[in-house]
This record gives sequence, structure tokens and C-alpha cells, in this order.
Amino acid sequence: MPALVIFVLFTTMLSLVGALAINSGVSSAQLSAQRTEETQQFMRNVRAVVLNELTANQLRAASAAVTDGATFLQNTPAIRQLAAGIWADPARDAWGRAMRVYLVVENMALTGQVTVPVTGVGMVSAGSNGIYETAAVTPTTLTGLMGVLPPVGSDDIVLTFNDLAAQQHTFEKIDQSMRAIGSRVMRQYQMQYKDYLRTMSASMTTTISGTPTLDSLQMEQTIRSDANSAKFIVISDTTNARALGIEDDLNYVQQAWPSPQADGSTITGGNFVADSVLNADNSLTLRLRNGTRPTPWTMNLSFTLERGM
Repeated sequence: MPALVIFVLFTTMLSLVGALAINSGVSSAQLSAQRTEETQQFMRNVRAVVLNELTANQLRAASAAVTDGATFLQNTPAIRQLAAGIWADPARDAWGRAMRVYLVVENMALTGQVTVPVTGVGMVSAGSNGIYETAAVTPTTLTGLMGVLPPVGSDDIVLTFNDLAAQQHTFEKIDQSMRAIGSRVMRQYQMQYKDYLRTMSASMTTTISGTPTLDSLQMEQTIRSDANSAKFIVISDTTNARALGIEDDLNYVQQAWPSPQADGSTITGGNFVADSVLNADNSLTLRLRNGTRPTPWTMNLSFTLERGM
């Protein structure tokens, strides 16, 4: 074979090898970027499931029996579904490598009357280079968990979050329903009060300069002492609840919340009980507490409706 042909073939082969190397480099970079985005999106999807589905529907994201983050991801059906068809193990990243997954649960007070379990989750992938630059930690508090951050320049993929805001949102809905119940009770009392005033006004007036006027102090004293005057009605009576139109709100605040189990399943869990207590001064205290089968929350919500003119 002539030397020139050999030279051309040789240089052509070198060009092909060079082109393959360049194309391989581009493809590798594109694949790396794709896997980075897939891992980031998966982490964001996990966060959405925990906040919008688990916490919102169960009052607690994870079973109290689960303390390991990877186990939490692997045993939770809604999270497993996120990895289905992409990669089998939700505790792994898009490269198929095991992630560091943290799970922290800390009881926090939403008010002086309500304490809830706040769940924090942290996920750390070693990124495209497969080397962790983020320090390995064992967080035991939400503050420690939220402090898990990659160093500057690292390709580690890190996402940490907690469900405090989601728990607060659920409490606000419960509190709103209790306030709506209180408003209905107060409205019913005010209607009684107006009827009583019309009935009693004739006997409770005096004449000053020929003009009838209401002796408000005497009226108030009579109302408080008269057994037939306006009174609050208790909400625990089914007939009263129907008459007040508070059945939907009562059903919501007293529903049985699903309870997450270690294997990811749920069972019928605890519930709150709403009731009212008529006090010695005839004011009414509305209460919401844990029932015989308690929820994961510590609940001692109460507020008092005062009688008045």
C-alpha cells in the first residue's frame, strides 16, 4: 500500500477518533446535566408530596416508628411512585447512587394551646462527580437539618425542607371552623337577646322629662339573673348543631385523621372533639381537644363567648 494512502488513512482515523472523543464529551456533559435536573426535580417532587399530601391529610408526614430518611422515602407509596419508571429506589439519585437522606421530627408550638410534630427532610446527592463535598452530619433538630448546605463550587445536589408552614395552614383551617361555630352560636344568642329586650323593655323603663329611656344597668342585671333571659346553647347536642347550621364545621374539626404506619400504609387515626361549657357567669367556652383516640397534635384550643348587650 502506497505511503500516501497509509498516511491519509492514518490521519482520517485520527480525525474520527478525535471527533468521537469530542462528541462523547458533549454527550457526557448533556447526560450529566440531564441527570442533575432529574435529581433536582425528583427532590422538588418529594417536597410537594410531603407538604401537600402527607402532612395536609395526616397531621403528620411520617410514622413515629420511622426515624431513617431513606426508609421514609422507600416505604411511602406516594414517594415511591415518583421514582417508578425512572429509577426504582427513591433513596437514590438519577445516577443510581444512594443519597444521604435525613429525617427529623420536632414538636413545635403553633400557639400556647396547640403543639404539632414538624417533619424535616433533607436529601443530598453527590452530583455528577459522585464525590460528596457536603459534610456528613446527623441532624437531630430542624435547625441543624436546614443548615445542611453544599460548599461553594460543589456539584452536590442538596434540598432540605420542613412542613411547619403546612401544619400551620391545617391549624388555620381548623381554627377557622371553630371560629365559624362560635359566630353561629353568638348570632343565635344575639337573636334571643333582641327578643328578650323587646319583651322586657316596657317594665325596664323610667320617665325622665317625659321621655322613656332604658335603664341599661338595671337591664343588664336582670338579664344576668333572669333564668328566662337570652342564653348560649351548647354545641355538643345534635339538635342544637343542626339548628345552628354548624354540622359541616363540626364534621371537619372532628374527623378521624389517617395515621401513617412504618410500612407506609395508613390506618384510621385519632380525632379531635369539639364541645362547649356553660360557665357560672353564663358565658360559653368553646373547646377543641383530643378525643379518646388522640391525634399526633397536642390540642387544647378554647375561647369564650361573653354575654353582653
